Amino acid sequence: MKKCLKRKHASGDLHNKNAYDFLRNLKEEIDEWIKEDPNISEDIKLLRKLPFKLDRYYEEYSYGKAYAYLVKIIENYLAQDENIPSYNLASLIKKLYANDNSILPTTGSLLLEAVHLHSPGASHHEGKLRELVSAPSPHDAHSPLTAGKGKARFAAVIDKNFVAGGLPTIRKYNWNKDNTSQVEYRMPTQARRLGGNAVVRNTFKAFLQTQKPQNASGISHVYFNFLPYTERKYKKMQKLSEALMGEKKKECAMTVALNQLEASHKNTAIITLPADEGLMANKLYTDTTSSISMQAAFAEMLNIAMENAASNADAIRDFHISADIRNKIFAGKDQEEELRKLLENSQQAVGLAKIADDKDDYKLSPAQKQAMWFHFINYELPKYILENLNPAGFNMSCKDAIDRGGVASCWYNLMRSFEQGNIPMSRAEFETGLHGACLYVKGRGLNHHINRIWNAANEYVNTHITELAQDPEKSWLILWRDMNCPKERVDDVLKQRLQTAAARVSATPDSEQKKLMQEIIAEISWKLTTESTAEEKTHSTIKRSHKEKCQLLEILGRSMALYEYKIAPEDNKPIVNIAEVVAYNNVLANMPKSKFEFLIRAAECFLRGMLKVLKIVTCDTYLHGSVIAGLNKLSLLRQDIRKTQNLQDNLAKLDGKETPNPADKCM
Repeated sequence: MKKCLKRKHASGDLHNKNAYDFLRNLKEEIDEWIKEDPNISEDIKLLRKLPFKLDRYYEEYSYGKAYAYLVKIIENYLAQDENIPSYNLASLIKKLYANDNSILPTTGSLLLEAVHLHSPGASHHEGKLRELVSAPSPHDAHSPLTAGKGKARFAAVIDKNFVAGGLPTIRKYNWNKDNTSQVEYRMPTQARRLGGNAVVRNTFKAFLQTQKPQNASGISHVYFNFLPYTERKYKKMQKLSEALMGEKKKECAMTVALNQLEASHKNTAIITLPADEGLMANKLYTDTTSSISMQAAFAEMLNIAMENAASNADAIRDFHISADIRNKIFAGKDQEEELRKLLENSQQAVGLAKIADDKDDYKLSPAQKQAMWFHFINYELPKYILENLNPAGFNMSCKDAIDRGGVASCWYNLMRSFEQGNIPMSRAEFETGLHGACLYVKGRGLNHHINRIWNAANEYVNTHITELAQDPEKSWLILWRDMNCPKERVDDVLKQRLQTAAARVSATPDSEQKKLMQEIIAEISWKLTTESTAEEKTHSTIKRSHKEKCQLLEILGRSMALYEYKIAPEDNKPIVNIAEVVAYNNVLANMPKSKFEFLIRAAECFLRGMLKVLKIVTCDTYLHGSVIAGLNKLSLLRQDIRKTQNLQDNLAKLDGKETPNPADKCM
């Protein structure tokens, strides 16, 4: 049975409401600008009606169109004179970026059920969330779903004039919501194409003028750019595609335009970091063969971070920090030594041992190497830069700031929140950070870049699993790792998960739940050791075997979550009903009757145990009701299984055959 969602939303309506939420924060500034600026043309006066539409939400009014029109008007207005001529316009421009709206949490609330039901080996969230917002709307012309379709994406690459869309907002999490001294802005790239040439948006240059440095570095804004920097050398079809469309070349030109900002706006630091290809190549997470020298890997990373041109000059690096900004970041310190420390921190974070000297070496896999690099690029280095430059604000942007920039921001905030003394990010916050901007900008979930953050999370979980499991505010990351495991990694994650689960369950006090959990682990282990023999392995049996492993990882991951983790109501509401998860994913379809009965009994035991826990830790009636509903559904599921089995028995008797194994129908 395919997982399904009960209700679809309209992408057009979502964008229209988000645009209203954004614009109503500008109402006073728009009104003041129109009233007091003598240079306003008749075209701009057309905006006079907009403030009256912001007193409340009018369903028939196109706020998305009004937002696009407002930004275009201001951009053209500033093209005449980059210096802001009006205080009122300065206030308006500042709020175009520092717009403290509720767009991300509002969008995030729509997607949580869908992402919590995700299973190991399933396709990316991209299509599932696109389906979630596929309902028709009168505002579809300006909807994110339209912007994410092929025609719009193609136009965004080939058009001579291009401006990235997406409503800016401020990223806030529980760990930093009270931190007003360093704001993270969510914004698309502030480079654009104008007549085929890459330039920086006038509104952003004006915004930087409003930011006054408050520190010794003289830097008030740090722009982490995740667009490419290194010129690509493609082969065959890739070369043909790039020749026809030139997407990477155009993005490289945008990076050059952004870098030029430092000369005209001294209060700005542009930090270009890799997000795609090179050490961030998409398929590296699938290679778990220990084949790379740690010494060689460390030296390669250090050379890239130092921008040492003498080493492998043709490699894709996408790493650049200007000499002036480097001097400010590493003021009075040995740059190479500082970068070594940050790389060693990254080694430890993903479970890799430090190298004591030149003779000390070991092998690591491409997946481990990428996890180490990912952690360094998206946490250790940005944190170091922000601490030393101490800007008022920063952003992490690629083109739309939803995929490449989105995973960078999400990992940075997750790791910052896990630091001692901070409030750990909840799963709801994490999922919103990953998919929220994707949904409201392009009408979809996060694309293949989820594989990179999953790879880093996998190594981090393996390294810190004891600490995570013992912390009720962090333990969700283990389940997220299990449920989001890509199909290429299910085999090794399942084997590793069985080992850690067996060890952790063995260390707990004796109970009925412990006995059942050990039975589940034993059953799954037995299943793995009784796979088809080499002679029997056809394409269909291999495919079925892989599907079964995905299902077994889901059963193990969700069972361990119910057994081991303390209840966190906010994160567990969408997944507390294990019966519904099992029914949605059909995880029992290829198991014999005895396994059906066993797993239902296990689920019932866990849910009854949860009822006891809930009475102690929370008065949440929703959770109580969900658990009771889960028990009722398990009872119905047990009845359905027995009816199916009885029907098969009767049919077999009529045909004079033996009762078929339910697994046969899945072959």
